[in-house]
Amino acid sequence: MKDFKYILLCFTLVLLLLAACDTTSNTSSPVSDTESDAFEEFSTEDGVSEPDVSSSEEVCEYLVYVVDGTGNPVEDVNVLLSGGVFQAFTTTNSKGIAKFTVKKAEYKVEINFSDKYYCVRNEYNLTEEESSVTFTLIKKNAVAGQLIVHSPSDDDYTEHDYFEVDEGMYYAPVDCGEMSYFLFVPSRPGTYEIYAETDTEAEIGFYGSIYLVLQDTLYEPVEGRIKFDIHDYNIGSTKDTTTSYVIGVKTKDGSDTDCILHVERTGDPSWSVEDDPWQDAVANEKYLVKYNGEKNKTLVNIDVLQAPIVVLNKEDGYYHYGSEDGPLVLLRINSDIEYLYASLVDICNTSTFGIYVYDDDGDFEYKERYNDLIYRYLEICDDNGVCPLNPQLAEIIKNVGEYKQWWSSPDSYGYIFGDDPVYEYQDYAWLFCCCYYE
Repeated sequence: MKDFKYILLCFTLVLLLLAACDTTSNTSSPVSDTESDAFEEFSTEDGVSEPDVSSSEEVCEYLVYVVDGTGNPVEDVNVLLSGGVFQAFTTTNSKGIAKFTVKKAEYKVEINFSDKYYCVRNEYNLTEEESSVTFTLIKKNAVAGQLIVHSPSDDDYTEHDYFEVDEGMYYAPVDCGEMSYFLFVPSRPGTYEIYAETDTEAEIGFYGSIYLVLQDTLYEPVEGRIKFDIHDYNIGSTKDTTTSYVIGVKTKDGSDTDCILHVERTGDPSWSVEDDPWQDAVANEKYLVKYNGEKNKTLVNIDVLQAPIVVLNKEDGYYHYGSEDGPLVLLRINSDIEYLYASLVDICNTSTFGIYVYDDDGDFEYKERYNDLIYRYLEICDDNGVCPLNPQLAEIIKNVGEYKQWWSSPDSYGYIFGDDPVYEYQDYAWLFCCCYYE
């Protein structure tokens, strides 16, 4: 009988021990000293305890979502929920979600993130009625490269850093009223709206492409937004072959500010003649003869301000400088052109090099593209990236220059000559990308 009482006593002690060790499963937990150290920006208090959640009617699920500037989830972000003396700490999962199942009440939720991100607001209040919140962490952009900005008024060129952007939200500082440049390189067609969110009033503008950045915006934004229609033909197989758009932001009062650039795709692009397929011009095979240059001679640019004489020699089929027997006129295919600060190959690598053809009545006929043709002529260039100028290449340079208004007038959107009055010599302006050996 004593043995039975002893066994019963032991069994009772085991049951009591098991009951004492039992815990209620929950996705959140009080912050321990170790967790507090890891999450040191948030303070904890003595006596922190988890609220009673034994009654399901008193329990609420609070959800915290953390995404980046493109809407993708951000994993492993520290999240703190606090109310009164209660605090619970967790991290976001692979879907960017942190979940707390706790007693219904009003709580403050905070996140802690690395200095690689920028966040407009890092804390919110949660209630039973508003039991979820989304934090957006905007990755701080690294400088992607430099671009050269052309000032036609004083024919000056200055170098500036730029940040590369696509769809989403991007952070960059605007310093001392200087322009901050963003290079928008779209990854898919669409209608896009671009605007800047800043602490103080700021201006935004569209300043051209990476190889022709102007000092003045090409057109004014509408209600602070710039709109683009990006078509299939604007999207290349690589970033270098995709049409780029230079966006500039600066403050009106010359102060510093934090800038968040929003790039929103609002729909598919509207149809226009631009959607017509390009017709690729074909290089004339009779001119595709390897050119070996001239040793011990120097390349000299043709001075378009001096009404230069160039003559087509009908016997050899090439242009010559000064007379039919003068030096060969050469076109800079893969050699930097003075006023463009780029070569024809550079332009073809980053954009469509072509024109829209209209009839005498101004009706659209077709689009002609010269990219492949320029690449064919690249194969015959000498070591300096030049080849003899023939009638086909001359016609292309004339057509593209007139279409892009490179020399139409100083007020034209594409004018490239600064204060030089090249528009007074339009019959010779197309020779600006030509040279000869002397």
